[in-house]
Amino acid sequence: MPFYNREKYIAQTIESVLNQTFTDFEFIVIDDGSTDTSAEIVQQFVDKDPRIILVKNDSNRGISYSRNRGNEMAQADLVAIVDSDDIYLPERFAKQYAYMREHPEISIVGTHAHVIDEDGVRTGDAITYLSTPEEVAKVFFYKGPFLQPTTMYRKNVVMEIGGYREKYALIDELDLYFRLLLSGKLGSNIPEFLVLYRKHAQSTEKYFAQKRKLLFALNREMIARFNPQLHFADYLFIYGWHTLGAIVPYGIMRKLERLIKKIIY
Repeated sequence: MPFYNREKYIAQTIESVLNQTFTDFEFIVIDDGSTDTSAEIVQQFVDKDPRIILVKNDSNRGISYSRNRGNEMAQADLVAIVDSDDIYLPERFAKQYAYMREHPEISIVGTHAHVIDEDGVRTGDAITYLSTPEEVAKVFFYKGPFLQPTTMYRKNVVMEIGGYREKYALIDELDLYFRLLLSGKLGSNIPEFLVLYRKHAQSTEKYFAQKRKLLFALNREMIARFNPQLHFADYLFIYGWHTLGAIVPYGIMRKLERLIKKIIY
């Protein structure tokens, strides 16, 4: 779990991890140059629970660097991603661990999530994903196949493909998933709600435009690198979506995106 200035939420997140029914884990927590009281809050938990390992970056190095550092430190082969503002239901680790033990062919597994607002109140929205490897493989170019803070993956597989890449920092999880799936690794989702995903205020139009450009660059790189067998409709969606994003107002694009995701899923 990397964190940067999360004093408002981090205690609740840590408590939800420590309250997991599966207890045999090390909890690597990476302070990415925080300037608030986050590190002091974490230290209070470290003093009470030896499973927590707190490390500090020498400066604010970013999420990709921090996740890679955590992977390098991890002693176990299975790594569960934790975001420093979400809440994890007690059986998340147990169910994902059991699933990965029962399905050695799977490299990464996610779950569904309920959405909470900045105050931790459920909004009534849900984030769901397709479950089987075959379903995931069909549509991951349209929508990310997993929700990052619900994922558990095999460390050796992620390390083999180069981990997270900083050049795609805003969408580094999508970059990782694309490389995993296009290189022939299998992924799936447990169709259960095991995470409370905290949704913050809407991102700015500038942020959305940056992500759109990065996603288009990533799609082009993946097509050139892996030469996936895509249909004409796939190419039309990838290139058409980028073109639309450059000319259609931000608010309309967000509504279109939500509509398309509802149709696909």
